[in-house]
Amino acid sequence: DNAKLFEYAPNGRLSGFCVTEPRNHANLVLQYCNGSANQAWVATPASGSFQWINEATGDAMTDPGHNNHPGNAGTQLTGSHPHGDADQLWDAYH
Repeated sequence: DNAKLFEYAPNGRLSGFCVTEPRNHANLVLQYCNGSANQAWVATPASGSFQWINEATGDAMTDPGHNNHPGNAGTQLTGSHPHGDADQLWDAYH
């Protein structure tokens, strides 16, 4: 299993809170990291990038405002049915 947890780390300090999709097609929220399937995201190749698919819901991490350009922060991320459009494609940087 190659699932990943995304822990919120303001200023590089781990918070103990992870990106969570509490139910199907919901807004993503920060909840205490517990390793549940609602916090587990699997990188799935799509169109030269990746979609992050939630293990519990099967939804893709989605930026409904499609603000995945530098300087356009602030959109509430959601989970939605995977369709592979630009609002669901993510590049991974280490």
